[in-house]
Amino acid sequence: MSRSLESGYHRHRMISRKSLLIIAACSLAGCSSGNSSGLGGHISPEKSEAALLKAGDIARDGGDLRSAGELYRQAATIAPKDPVPYDHLGAALFKSGAYAEAFEALRSSLARDPDNFVANRRLGKLALALGKPDQALAYFQAAEKMHGDDPLILNGIGVAQDALGDHTRAQVEYRKGMKLAPENLAIKNNYGLSLALAGDYRAAIATLSAVVADPRATAQNRQNLALAYGLAGDDINASVAARKDISDSDSASNQRYYAVLRAMDDRKRTQAVLGSEFGRINDVELKAGTTPDRGSTPNADGR
Repeated sequence: MSRSLESGYHRHRMISRKSLLIIAACSLAGCSSGNSSGLGGHISPEKSEAALLKAGDIARDGGDLRSAGELYRQAATIAPKDPVPYDHLGAALFKSGAYAEAFEALRSSLARDPDNFVANRRLGKLALALGKPDQALAYFQAAEKMHGDDPLILNGIGVAQDALGDHTRAQVEYRKGMKLAPENLAIKNNYGLSLALAGDYRAAIATLSAVVADPRATAQNRQNLALAYGLAGDDINASVAARKDISDSDSASNQRYYAVLRAMDDRKRTQAVLGSEFGRINDVELKAGTTPDRGSTPNADGR
């Protein structure tokens, strides 16, 4: 049953559980009164915010993302200048797949703390998922200024540059990322696909063949190798690479699609291959002509 179709009884149970979480979190956060009898007294806004954040984290970790979001919003109301509730809210929305809402929550966090590395990183990935590569590039570049040795940030910059059609600059970022993280398959995959989009088919096929040879390779990696062969006009090897994961009829359909792609100019081909939503939000791995898996569960910190 989806969250939007929950019964009134189920909603009542959620709200009751949320109330219990707040009480439990208050105890954990030390929200005791100044009165020695414990009957009444003032709880500071700081402790109230901490209790709500703690309760939200408990709800989030228990899979109750709706209640977690409500608790984080209450914490933001209590401490409107603090970026932390918006960080937590953005992570919860991110985890639930509500990317547009997560994007706005993290923008609110960044408005309160422009030097927030995590918010910039998450915003970059969300902008990619929302089809906004120009904004993604700006956020990733801001994060790079803070941590230029993070290979995932360099990878994100490369993905954004590819989406904007600047494959040369994208490949520079991927190479920097591969130097820092030589075992990262997502960066190698992206580099190979970028080479294919730039028309360097021999290098693309060599790079993607190495990715596919890795035991960790996925079906998507193999389909990207098939795409590189297809763009190069090598339908036989494209079919060989593709058929491990798809049917003969689908492989034949893909070959017709490759012929259409070959007839396009560079800009249209890049748009067709990457699509308006092309990044896998977990690792920012380019997936030709696909969209983010809305049913997946990213890491709780949105990395």
